[in-house]
Amino acid sequence: MTKTTFDMLVGASAVALFANLWMCSIMSPFAFIAALLLRWKVVATVIALVTMAAYAPFSIHSPRLLAYIRYALPRAVDGWSITYEDNAAPPAHGTAPPRLYAVHPHGIFSLGFFSLASCAQMARARTFFCFSPFLYYSPFFRLFTRMLGYPGRADKEFMTDLMRRGQHQALIPGGFEEATLTSGDAVDRVYIKQRAGFLKYCVQHGVDVCPVYAFGEKGLWGNVQGMWKPRLALNALGLPAIVPFGLCGTILPRRRPLHVVVGAPISFSKAPNPSAADVAAAHEQYIAALVALYDRHKAAFEEQPGELEVW
Repeated sequence: MTKTTFDMLVGASAVALFANLWMCSIMSPFAFIAALLLRWKVVATVIALVTMAAYAPFSIHSPRLLAYIRYALPRAVDGWSITYEDNAAPPAHGTAPPRLYAVHPHGIFSLGFFSLASCAQMARARTFFCFSPFLYYSPFFRLFTRMLGYPGRADKEFMTDLMRRGQHQALIPGGFEEATLTSGDAVDRVYIKQRAGFLKYCVQHGVDVCPVYAFGEKGLWGNVQGMWKPRLALNALGLPAIVPFGLCGTILPRRRPLHVVVGAPISFSKAPNPSAADVAAAHEQYIAALVALYDRHKAAFEEQPGELEVW
């Protein structure tokens, strides 16, 4: 797709909206307290109104906002696609078994995950996109994601409830740790060696897992490298530890391609009370499938194909 200046501005607006809402959501509790203490009535009122809308007990889905995101997001990067391997596209809602789409890498602002969340196939299958509980409860991000589709919490209670109800869902297993490890285009990294809990739930409830890889995510923003131990320790406390910089030092992504590939589903033997050995076997099988997915497609989507670093 040949992009005009208008296309680039539209794409930039979508990413800026997403990134700023992400950051506003992190800061909103502090902003509300500050507004009350400093008597900034307008700011406090806006936050209160957004909160009421975000927690409204009725649907606030916005087809117009979704159409805008679907139009704008591919224009924010220099080449964009979503590819499904055989039998990887989400089946119709209510089709058994349910699926969990495990998306890597997190990157800085998770544009691969965002792209998948806004695509028509996932919407038709009523796929829930689960992310940090902090962001899920934060009014700005909650309102935005409710307008787009089906947001969810990345925690045991919410995810297992979806599994029991036969709902498809998506998750970024690497979390903030994988964001911290974003290399800024140097090397592809995933954080998965210490992440087996979601696979335990899938084994318990008979849920298939599709590994997903967003080629190019690592290079959309730069990120200061090193000091991994203290930064990963902050992540363990639920705090982000990224130091990003984008196009010309702004919040906007660099002009890089983004190609999301959804891998074929992995089926596990259902075990309502899986042993540690059952979970370890599923974890090993998943990591092998993720690395194989990367290796199958890296020649097509990486300028300098290398090996996937598994942390």
